[in-house]
Amino acid sequence: PKLLSINRSSLGYRPKPISPQTQLHVMRILSMIFDHGLKYDLVARNPVKAVRKPKVQKAEIKTVPHQLLPDILRWLNEHSPSSVLPTLVAVLTGMRRGEVLGLKWSDIVLDNGQSFITVQRSLVETGNHIEVNPTKTKAGSRRVELPSSLVAPLVEWKRELREKWEILPSDTNGYVFGIPITKRFPLRPGGLSLAFKRAVTALGHGDLNFHALRHTYATTLLEQGEHPL
Repeated sequence: PKLLSINRSSLGYRPKPISPQTQLHVMRILSMIFDHGLKYDLVARNPVKAVRKPKVQKAEIKTVPHQLLPDILRWLNEHSPSSVLPTLVAVLTGMRRGEVLGLKWSDIVLDNGQSFITVQRSLVETGNHIEVNPTKTKAGSRRVELPSSLVAPLVEWKRELREKWEILPSDTNGYVFGIPITKRFPLRPGGLSLAFKRAVTALGHGDLNFHALRHTYATTLLEQGEHPL
C-alpha cells in the first residue's frame, strides 16, 4: 500500500472527493441494510442512525438569458446544423433533452388545425450505447401543445429530409432528429449537449448546459403568470 501510494503521488494522482450527495445516498443504502438485519435479529442496532448526515447544498438553477437564445441558434446553424431544430423544440416546449431526441414522426400531429406532440419515450446515452426508456416519470408521458412558430420548421425539416436527403421515416426507424448527411438517426444526446456547450462557451456563457433550457421555459411561464403546476 505504501509503494502504491508513492507511485500514485508521483503520477499526480489525486482521488476525487466523494460529494455530500453521494455520501447521503451511501448512508441511506447502508441504513436500509442494517434495518433489514434488525428485522431478522442479525444485528443489535443500526449504527448509521448515529452518524451525522452530510449537508447537501442545492445546486443553483441556471437559466439562459432570453437575448442569448438567437445567438445560440445562429452559432449552431453555422457549426452544428442538425442541433438547431432539437434545440428550438426544447426552447419552445420545455421538453427534456432525451424526450426531444426520442421523438418519432408518429408522435407529432401537424394537420387538421392541430399541432401537438405526444411524449412517449426518452433516449439515454451510456458510453457508446443509446437506450430507449420510458419518460422520467409517469406524468412525463404527456401531450405537449406546439406553438405555431414550431410548425413550419418541423414541416420544412420533414420535407428537406425527404427531398434533399432522400430519407424517409422508415429509413430512420421513425426518429425525427439525426444527422442526415451521414444518415445517423436518432441524434445522440451527448452530441447535442456538446454542440450546445460549445455554442454557449463561444458566446461567453460556458456555465450553462442544455438542461438550462428547461429551467428557462418554466421560469418564463411563471413570469407570465402561469400556475406553477
